[in-house]
Amino acid sequence: MPQGECNQSTSLQVIELFKAHVSAIVTLATGALVLSVTFLKELKPPALQNRGWLISSWVLFTASVVSGVLYSYFLTLLASDAYNKNAGKRSRVSGSTSKNFLVFFSLLLHISFVLGILTFLIFALGNI
Repeated sequence: MPQGECNQSTSLQVIELFKAHVSAIVTLATGALVLSVTFLKELKPPALQNRGWLISSWVLFTASVVSGVLYSYFLTLLASDAYNKNAGKRSRVSGSTSKNFLVFFSLLLHISFVLGILTFLIFALGNI
């Protein structure tokens, strides 16, 4: 197998791994957001304590979902750029720009997801 094919195949596998990871976190964040809103109807809203923590968790989970979608977009741009380079075509976007956005949105995705879980946990413990 020629070196270029091996590198391209490996790159595609790595991209698929990143894509699956981000998709899993986006799914978890969306599920946490939807479940918390759904179960809120089961609780008696006037008796809830620490509503600020709940609202914070919603904002953080939403930030996680949005940053995951943007991460996927820039990952697609980076993959397209790599494909164009291998095909000898001119790329439409700078690979380094896409990488910078990937790092930013990856950090935002993970940090907002973890903080969303923590703030929701604080809210839940305050309402036991």
